[in-house]
Amino acid sequence: MSIVYACIVPHGSQLIPALCKNAKEGRLFAKSRQGVKKLSLDLGLASPDTIVVATPHNLRLWAHLCVVISENSSGRMKLPPQGKEGAQLESRL
Repeated sequence: MSIVYACIVPHGSQLIPALCKNAKEGRLFAKSRQGVKKLSLDLGLASPDTIVVATPHNLRLWAHLCVVISENSSGRMKLPPQGKEGAQLESRL
């Protein structure tokens, strides 16, 4: 297996227009939003067998690295809109 696509992606709630504090903040992140959309298209064209996401926003274990292979992931947003967010994940290890 070889790596067919790799990227570093800026993130933040401002990438989701509804979570921006105001219209100005939404406009400031318009180019980032366009970049993330392009990245998703490019990733789809690369057609990888496996997608690995490395993030500091995961389980935090002191002095250890954690690899989560859960089929489901969910959490709660602290800012509006309130509600549970989730994603179905496919795990083949």
